Parts: sequence; structure tokens; C-alpha cells
Amino acid sequence: MKSAQTSMRTIWHSLVWKEWHEHKWMLAAIMAIVGGSTWFARIGPEAFLFSSIQLAVLMCIVPMSVFVGTATAAGERSRGTLPFLQALPIAPRRVAITKLAAGMTTCLAPPLLVILLLFAWHLTWDWWGVDYQESLNKGWRELQGPLDIDNWFIEFVLVVTLWVVSLFLWTAAVGVNRADEVSAGAVSLSVIAGIWIAMIAVRISHEPFAAWLVGEGKWLLALASAVAPGGLAQTVRLQELGGPIALAVIGLFIVVHSALAAWYVCRFGRVADRRILSPQAAVSGRGRLDWLAPPRRSPLSAIAWKQFRESGPIILAGLSGAAAIVVAAAFASYRDAKNSGEVATMMAIATFMSCAFLGGFTTLVVGIGVFLRDLSPGLHTFWRSRPISPHAWYWIKFAMGLVIIMMTFQLPMLAAATWGRLQLDIHDSEQILQIQLVALTIFVAVYAIAVATTCLVRNAVYSAILSIAALYLGPLCVVAVVFVTKKLFGQELPTKSFLDDPENGPFWIAGLVVAALIGTLVGWLAVRYDWGRKSRY
Repeated sequence: MKSAQTSMRTIWHSLVWKEWHEHKWMLAAIMAIVGGSTWFARIGPEAFLFSSIQLAVLMCIVPMSVFVGTATAAGERSRGTLPFLQALPIAPRRVAITKLAAGMTTCLAPPLLVILLLFAWHLTWDWWGVDYQESLNKGWRELQGPLDIDNWFIEFVLVVTLWVVSLFLWTAAVGVNRADEVSAGAVSLSVIAGIWIAMIAVRISHEPFAAWLVGEGKWLLALASAVAPGGLAQTVRLQELGGPIALAVIGLFIVVHSALAAWYVCRFGRVADRRILSPQAAVSGRGRLDWLAPPRRSPLSAIAWKQFRESGPIILAGLSGAAAIVVAAAFASYRDAKNSGEVATMMAIATFMSCAFLGGFTTLVVGIGVFLRDLSPGLHTFWRSRPISPHAWYWIKFAMGLVIIMMTFQLPMLAAATWGRLQLDIHDSEQILQIQLVALTIFVAVYAIAVATTCLVRNAVYSAILSIAALYLGPLCVVAVVFVTKKLFGQELPTKSFLDDPENGPFWIAGLVVAALIGTLVGWLAVRYDWGRKSRY
């Protein structure tokens, strides 16, 4: 009995040790991003201190939960280590449970540690003669969490925990056993966005029904929110529902997310070996060779075709989500619109916003996937041995991915902005032009930074985390420069949004262009000189 317990303990310790070494740098990166964003959020008016901290932490931890969830779902298969794990005398459920616990800890530990440090800092206010109580109350009121707890820190811990647990479990369960992290992220984001879009469409589909949902039918909205990704963090306050209904909502949240965890544990590692084919299947598949087109003679067309086939499914998923939002907006505005012009205006606004939001995430995923597979040891060695210039290889793939993104999302945004300007009778063409230019430069900067980090790191999850960090670093550096300039020279810099002050548009566009140029240059040098982390897989 003692030997069996020692063996079991050794297996669990080995699995924990394995996950620790896989997640330690990911944990450090997330901690640096969350901590740095929170520290920079302190620079600003005291009245908005805690609301700024809330926004900074949530903006960091929500995408990080999805990225870590994709690594938990598809990391082993992407690295080629899944067959090795399957060959070991270890039950797959033990590996799956350890991976779930490690991934959730990686997502939860940084924000909880930051909140703990904020609480310790809060205890020293009286020593420094600082009164942030008004800001604390304002931040607590603006949070509007699911529980009426008269403590900002406890409320925020609960909200962060709910967001992380729900998004992580949804991503891990939906993307389990996918071929790589990019496809797992695309599928997971499509499912999560689809559920959110469906909830929004139902909520705004008919005015009396929407009013009933917010009023007497808020219990139904609470039940649906408990099931959706994000969980109880986006539902109504539970104390407004009454004791039995509140307990039912909490119970439903626990049951649904426990089922997601169980689905991941049960499905982990169950991948069919498609290399084993029966003679009949091999004979029937031989005829498919006749359907293939002849080899492409031009390296330009071959590489462009390859990149189009790789990026097409991801972009199609993002475009489908944007189209669903536009259809939901059109359906919601059709009943209450006085004329067709109002419906067209709402559709134009929905098109611009949905393409901007989902297009940004899609651009990040596509940028990571442009060179991710090609820089793996097998394909990388193959491409290096072909008579193809690394310059042509980089620039053709880079340009092809960017062109697809621009045509898919930027053209609808341009048409929507132009149509919306005409319908709303907005004659400030300069402001409309700046909005379009800023949206364009944001997409290019996101894409270039994602490509550069992937060429250097050569890991999908780390690339996503560092890309988010780089994107946040630009505005944070601007805030730091403004703060130092104000303290040293007493001068103000144009920090207002280009929407609030059109004269500041060129200032922000220039910063985004510089970020895009740096990302493009770093990615090109990494491919040319084979910089970056050399993966063992």
C-alpha cells in the first residue's frame, strides 16, 4: 500500500513539475503585463483611479484566459508530445486534470496577486496622507458586479475569478485536441462570440421582450448569463433575484462549468490515428491525386496560394461573426425604425464596430499563424533547403496575409463609415478620414507586431501574450511620456482621443505607424538571420 501511494504521489509530482516548467515563463509574462498595466493605470486623476485599474486588469486578463486556454486545449498535440503521453502508463485524465489546474492557476495568480498588493497599498493611505476613498467608492459603484458586497477588493476578486474560470474552461473544452493553438483559438473565439451575439440578439430583438428581460424576466437573463462565457460576471445582481433564483443561478453556473471541465478531461488525448488506412481506403484515395492542379511554377504564386489557404478559414470565422452581429442589429432595428434609412444607418454602425472588434482579434490570430507552422523545425528546415530567397518567402507571406485582412475587414469598414457619414449627414470629412486611418493603422500595427513576436518566440501562446503586451506598451509609453513631461516641464501633450479632439489624430497615427514599421522590420530580420527561439518540437 505504501509503495502504491508513493508511486501515485510521484506521478502527480512529475505531472505538476512538467506543467510548472511549461507555464513558468507564461506566468511571468502575464504577471508583468497585468502588473505593468495596473501600475500605469495609477497615473491619472484620483477620482478615476480604481475604475482605471479595473479596466486595465480586465483588458489584460480576458484575452490571456483565452490564450492560455488554447495552449491547454491543443499544446500537447501541436508540439507532437501527445503520442508520447499516450504511450506512458499514466491515465489521460490525470494529465488533463493537471493541465486544467496549471492553466487556471497561470491565469488567476497574476490578477489576484496584483489585487492583494493593491489592498496592502490601500492600508498605507493614512500614513502618506492620501485620501482615495472617493475613488474607491466610485470604482466599486462602476464595477456593478453580481454580488452586493460592500468591499471593492472582494467584489473585484470575485469578478476576475468568474471571468477567468469561465473563459478558460470554455476555451479549453471547445478547442480540446485541435491540431494547433491557432485553430483552437479560432474555433473557441467563434463559439464564444456566437453565444454572446445570440444573447445580444435575443435581448434586443423586440422592445417589449427586452423590457421584460430587464424587468420581470431578469431571472431568465441571469440563467442565460450563468451559462454563457464570462458567467456570473456579466449577469444582473443576484440579490435582486431573490434567494431561490439566486441559488439556482449559482448552481447552474457550477453545473455548466463543471460539465465543461469534465468534457475536457474525458476528451483529452482521444485523437484518431489517421495514418492507419485500410487497403480499400487507400485505393479509393488514390484517385484524388488526379484532382490536384499541376505544380505552380512561380514561387510567388505558390507561396501566396499557401498563405491564402492557411489564413482563409480563420478570416472566414471572424467575418462570419461580424456578419452575424450586423444581421442581429438589422433585425433589432427593423421593428422600431421609422424608415429604411434608420435601418441602413444602424447596419452601417454595426458593420463598422463588429469589423473593428472581431477584425482586431482575427488580425492577431492571422498574424501569429503566418509563420508559426513554417518556423517549426520540420518545415523550417524544408523551406531553408529550397531554392527560395528568405526575403521573398517573408515578404510574400507577410503581404498576402495583410492584403486578405485589409480586403476582408477594412473595405467593409470603409464602406460603412462612408455610408454612415452620408446617412447621419456628417460633413466633417476630416474626422471621418482620421477614424478610417486610425482603424487602418491599428490593424497594420497588430498584424506586424504579431508576426514579429511569432518569428522571435515561435510559440503561439507566448506570441499572443507578448503581442498584447506590445500593443498595450505603446499607449502606456505615451502616458509615461506625458506624465514625465508634465512633471518636469509643466507642459501638456495631446493625449486626448482622436474622437474627442480631431487635431490629435496625426499624433496617434504616427505612433501606430512607427509600431507597425518596427514590427515589420523585426520580423524580417528574424526570418532573414534565423533569429528566435529554436523549438525542439
